[in-house]
Amino acid sequence: MLVVPPLVGMRLAYDLGTLGWATATLVATWLIGYFAFHAASGWLKAPPARRARWQPALLSYGSATAVLGFTTVALAGWTLLYWLCAFVPLALVALIATAKHRERSLAAGLATVAAACVMLPVTAAPSPWGLNGSGLVPLVTGLTAAMFGYFGGTVLHVKSLIRGRGRRRWAISSLFWHLIALVVSGMLIGVAGWGWPAIFTLALARAVILLRVNQRRQIPPTIIGMVELGLSVLLLALALFSV
Repeated sequence: MLVVPPLVGMRLAYDLGTLGWATATLVATWLIGYFAFHAASGWLKAPPARRARWQPALLSYGSATAVLGFTTVALAGWTLLYWLCAFVPLALVALIATAKHRERSLAAGLATVAAACVMLPVTAAPSPWGLNGSGLVPLVTGLTAAMFGYFGGTVLHVKSLIRGRGRRRWAISSLFWHLIALVVSGMLIGVAGWGWPAIFTLALARAVILLRVNQRRQIPPTIIGMVELGLSVLLLALALFSV
C-alpha cells in the first residue's frame, strides 16, 4: 500500500515529463512521513506516563518529514500544497480515531488507504496543474480508483481474518466489497481490458478461500501477509503495463 501507488505515479510522471528530483524527495517525504504518522499514533494512544518513549521517534521522523517536505515544495513549487486538501482530512480521520483508541476502525483503515492511493496522482504531477490538458487524466483517475478498490478490499479482508474472525458482518463486508470491485472492473473491460477483472477475480478468490480455511484453523498473519505481497506485486505489474 505504501509503495505501489507512488511507483505507478513515477511511471506516469515519466510520461508527463514531471519526473525529477522533486519526485524523489516527494516519495521520501511520504515514506518517512508514514513513520512520523505511526509515531504520532503511538503517542496519542499511549497513557500520559508512557508517552515519553514515543517522543524520540516522533521528533526525529517529524523533523525529517518537515525538512524533506520543504525541500520538495522548493523543488516542485508551492502549488504542490494544493494536494494537502486531500491529505489533511484523511490524516485527521485516522489521527482522531487513534486518539479515541479506535485506530483499527474501518474509517481509520480506509482513510489511510485513501491517502496512500492519492500518492499516485501526487507523484505523477506534484503540481496539480500538471494534469491540465493532459490525455492521461482518465488513466490517472482510473488507476487511483483501482488502487483504492484493491487496497480498500484488503482492509476488510484482513480484518475478517484476524480481529473480525468468526464475525459474519466482516466476512460479508469483505466479500461484498470484492464482488463490487469485480463487477465494476468487468463493466469497464472495453476501456481498461481484461487484466483488471482478472486481478479482482484473484482477490475475490483469495478472500473466499482464506475465509473458509480460517474458519477451520486460524491462518498465521505471516501467511496472510505473504499472500497480500504476491497480489500487490501482480497489481503493480498490471498497473505499470496499463500505463
